This record gives sequence, structure tokens and C-alpha cells, in this order.
Amino acid sequence: MQRNSIGTSFLVLFVSMTSFINSCFTQCGVGGIVISRQGQVDSFSYNYPNCHRLLGNLEIVNTDITNLDGFYGLDTIDQTFDLRSNYKLTQIEGLKNLKYVETFLISEDTLLTHLHGLRNLLNSSNALSITYMPKIANLNGLERLKNTRQLVVAYCPSLINLSGIDSLETVNTLNVVNNINLDTLLGLSLSNTSGVDHFVISDCPKLRSLIHLPKLETIYDMNISNNPNLVNINGLDSIRRIYYMKISGNSHLEDIRSLSRMNFVDFNIQIINNSILSNIGALANIDMSELDSLVLIENPLLSYCQYPNICDYLSYANNDARIEGNANHCEDRSSVSVLCQLLPFKLLDFNATLDQSKVTLTWITENESKLKSISLEHQDPSSSWNVIDSMSIPYQKLAGKNYYRFIHDAPHQGDNNYQLRFEDLAGNSKYSQVLTVYLKTTGTVEYISKQTKNSFWLESPSKISSFILFDQIGRVVKSGNGHSTLVEVQCADIPSGLYFLRLELENKINISIKLFL
Repeated sequence: MQRNSIGTSFLVLFVSMTSFINSCFTQCGVGGIVISRQGQVDSFSYNYPNCHRLLGNLEIVNTDITNLDGFYGLDTIDQTFDLRSNYKLTQIEGLKNLKYVETFLISEDTLLTHLHGLRNLLNSSNALSITYMPKIANLNGLERLKNTRQLVVAYCPSLINLSGIDSLETVNTLNVVNNINLDTLLGLSLSNTSGVDHFVISDCPKLRSLIHLPKLETIYDMNISNNPNLVNINGLDSIRRIYYMKISGNSHLEDIRSLSRMNFVDFNIQIINNSILSNIGALANIDMSELDSLVLIENPLLSYCQYPNICDYLSYANNDARIEGNANHCEDRSSVSVLCQLLPFKLLDFNATLDQSKVTLTWITENESKLKSISLEHQDPSSSWNVIDSMSIPYQKLAGKNYYRFIHDAPHQGDNNYQLRFEDLAGNSKYSQVLTVYLKTTGTVEYISKQTKNSFWLESPSKISSFILFDQIGRVVKSGNGHSTLVEVQCADIPSGLYFLRLELENKINISIKLFL
């Protein structure tokens, strides 16, 4: 029995040592390897037999090497592979088994006409940089590449498209810069990329359009500059948020409408020197509350800049803005600010609150200079609309906004519909949305459908967004969210007495109820 145990232990030790030895022989270059002569390439498999994983850097820089055939056994390079300034290198078939590399730099290998030797590369985890390659026309050879954090394609004068990276799913940084014959981004799909840190397309004089990137929603820093034949930026339709945005020096750019679904620009907008850009309406829906700087310079056909959000931004004198060199009405900050005072009327808010058997209606407006009248209408049981009040003077004016309030003393039982009618000086009318307030037969107490010792139930025709229960001196006793037409409220721990309950419904109706527990 003891002999068998010793034999088993020896076998385990032997297998472990064999695995360790094999592992050592299949890895090499822990301190990095520098190659300067063709002979070092040719003898690589002899000097490092069975090595498939290089643990450090591989540097092949400024040599007269003609091929990399000696590296056929390598599939992994843990750190940087610097393949640069090899002026006699004509092919890289020796890299045909390479699958993983951390950072891959390919630059100034002036005789290299294609990248077919990289056909099994799956992942360049930190960066893939292809620069100053005068003879490559596309990126064919990278068809299996799935991921890289940074992709740089720059100063490749023969490059006409990006075909070859069709399988690339994710990047964090994209730089396509100074490729003088690039006319399309065909090949770029980023099929699993929702956000990038840097998105730079610049100095590509033949590029006429971008490409559809349906998953891309967020860009931290976007720079589309000095592409004189770029007509539009279609393909960025899914963008919702940009932190820094620069669109500059695109002399044939006609519009930026593909950004019309964008909601936020957080820090900086620069639209500079776009010769025929006449419309920036795509920016009209942006929340500019966090914006640090707005720059609109030297867009000679841009004449309309007084969008409400831009006007709001300019209304604060401390907000940084440079507006100059555009067409009339957008030639400087002061001219835009003047036009902002003439903006069309705007309804900012309209709410109704039911308190016992009375309905209080409130609304907020701005820019009333072209407004003739405001009428509050109520729909009677026969479905006819009747004017119950005509407002001409708000009860409060604050920061350019007008605040109105009306109390309807006699709503009928059941649904009460309310709307606002606005008439301008030219006699044109427009209506607000309709608010519906439901008054039950015995008053608002019917919003409490059931009450027990330990709980009570809230019930409403419209979903209850939230509720707050106050005591008689205004302290919050209990609160919660509902998102349902029936909500149970636990009250076993609440002392008996008179309380006030406030409900907020999802149709913008507020309900106030007295409640005895």
C-alpha cells in the first residue's frame, strides 16, 4: 500500500515537472527580443524551439529584413510588437499564426502592399496602429480581428477604404487621419460598440460620407475636421450623448441632421469654418445645462442660431460663447440674443391638482410677445368645450417665465377634461394637451378603496406615480412609489389621527386627500 502511494506521488511529480518544462520551452522572450538582421529571423525557431508565446516586447525597427518567415510558430505576443521602418520588407506571411498581441505598431514598412499575413489575428487588446504605409489600399488580412482598444489608421496615401476589418466589434478609440485617397469608411462596422472615448475622422480630402454605426450611442471626444469633400455625417443617427464635439473645416458639409436624436453635449461644442453649412437645427434638442463652451465661428451661410436651448444658454452672461463670422442674424452673440427675445410663445408646464372637490390648474409660459390671449376650457358632460376663464395677467413673473393659476370650484362627477387655448396676434390658435381629473361620486375620499387596521389601499383610474403622507404639522410620515392603479400602504406603525395624503398620478394630476387613521 505504501509502495503504491510512493509510486503515485512520483508519477504526479513527474507529470508536473514535464508540464513545467514544456511550458518553459513554449514561452520565450521574457525580457523582450530585438531583431535587427534577417539571420535572427531565420534562426528564431532554432534559438527558441517550440516557442509560441513571447512574454515581452518584439522589436523589429529600421532593418533590411525582407520577410518574417521564422516567426511562423508564434501565436501570442504579451506586450508590444513594433514592426517599423523596415524598408525591404515585402511580406509578413511568417505571422500567419499570430492570434493575440497587446499593442501592434505597423509603420513605414514602405514595400508592404497588404496585410494578408495577419489573417488569424483575433485580438490586439491595447492598440492596433497602422501608419505611414504608402502602398496598402485596404485592410484586407484583418478579417478575423474582433477587438482592439485603440485603432489608428493614418498617413496611408494609397488607402481607399477600410475593408478587411468588417468583423471588428469593439474599440474605445478610433483615429482615421490624413489618408489622402480614402473615399469611404466601407469595412468599419463596430457591431458591438455603444460608446467610444475618441472618434476622430480628419484630413481625408476625398472622403464624402461616413458609414452607418447603429450601436454607437456615446462619444466622449468627437472630432470631424478638414474633410473638404464630406457632404454629411449620416451614419451617426444613433448618437445620444457627446462630451466634446468639434466639426471644423469641412468645406462641403451641408448639414448635421443625423445628430438630431442627440440629447446631451456636456462640455464643449465647436462648429468652425464649414463653408456651406446653413443649418444646425440638429442641436435644438440638446440639453445644454452642463455645457462649458459654445463656439460657432466662420460658417458664412449659417443665419439661424436662435434655438430655445441656445437662447437659454446665452441668457446667462457667465456662460462662455464665441459666435462670430457667420451670416446675418448669427454674426455675433449680441445679435443672436436680440433674436432670442422674439421667439415664438412656449408652454413650459400645465398641471392639475384635485383637493377634495376643487381642481387647481397651474401653467407656465414664456415668450408671450406675439400672444393675444390665453383661455382655459373645460369639457362638460355633453362633450362641449366651454371657456371657464380668460387669463391676461400672470400672478407671477420670474426669469422670463409667466406663472398662472385658476381654481375650478364646481367640477362635475366623473371625468373632468381641461385644456388651454392660445391665440396669437395674427388670429392663429393652438391648444395644450388635455388633462383629465376624475371626481368620484362621494368626493376624493374614494381614492381610498379599502382601509384596515394595518393598511389602506390607494386606487385611481390613472397609474399612481408616488404618494406622500403628512401629519398635521407637515412632517412626512410615509412615502413611496406606485406605478400602478392599485397601491397598498402599510400603516400599522402610524399613530391614529388626521393625516393629509398627496398623490401624484402619471397623467400629471395631483390629488390631495384628508385621511383619518
